[in-house]
Amino acid sequence: FLIKQDRITEANEIADRLNAQEPDGFASALFRARLQKISGNPERAKTLILAWKDSQLGKLDEKSEPEVKAGILASVGDALNEIGASKEAEENLRQAYELDGKKGLSYVRTLARSEDASARESAIRFMLDKLKTEKSPEVARLLAGLLSVGQVSGELSEEGDQALTELGSRNDQNAELLLSIADMWLAQKKSNKAIDAYKKIVKLK
Repeated sequence: FLIKQDRITEANEIADRLNAQEPDGFASALFRARLQKISGNPERAKTLILAWKDSQLGKLDEKSEPEVKAGILASVGDALNEIGASKEAEENLRQAYELDGKKGLSYVRTLARSEDASARESAIRFMLDKLKTEKSPEVARLLAGLLSVGQVSGELSEEGDQALTELGSRNDQNAELLLSIADMWLAQKKSNKAIDAYKKIVKLK
């Protein structure tokens, strides 16, 4: 709130108190990073988040559950995307997703919000390759969500469309999958394909 109101001096005082109370806390690191960004120091902001990441990962041992590391990486990815470091955000969120499949939605949602077209297309390419390997309806739904927002190169969009169409035809009783694909087509203004898909879904229900 203080940052949005440009009350930077007060915000810095709160950041100092947070850091004194919880020097290793994520909230403290994120707050200080936000302040650095709006003060015109994006690299310093990124350094603060990455330093927190290194600190937290350094506390883990070989017995730590993959989900714990994934949680740290997901938080870091969200924060990096917020401060404009989308490339690094994509890398961390991807690692989190690879460690814990439950982080897939976080990966897609965060990159969908990214203003960095390159980072978003890297995420689409990763999800597309994953879909081709795993043939998973869940991966397909996540990919459809990514392809539904922002500008995507024509070649990559068509490649995604083809892969999703093929998987949809093999899972033509999966209403949730078909709905995700139909919504993607609607967002891409492919109205005829979207309408045909919606009709199929209605018949399933």
